[in-house]
Amino acid sequence: MTVTAIQIGLDPDVIDCSVLIGAGVRLVASNTLLFESIVNAAHTAQPGCRFVFNRAAVATPDDIRRWYPNPEAVA
Repeated sequence: MTVTAIQIGLDPDVIDCSVLIGAGVRLVASNTLLFESIVNAAHTAQPGCRFVFNRAAVATPDDIRRWYPNPEAVA
């Protein structure tokens, strides 16, 4: 399995980034290698990135706000 990290329009000098990995990847046992590949690709591409794990699809905005209370200011 190969996962490729793609950075589009990112400033290489900005070190504050996050990766959200949903439950559809994390909680399905057959996706373990995919989950591991995503984490490793993100860590390789951006070693200081934060990982955000959502509780449910509808909760994703609140889950992002755990790390970014005002996400509009970051964008």
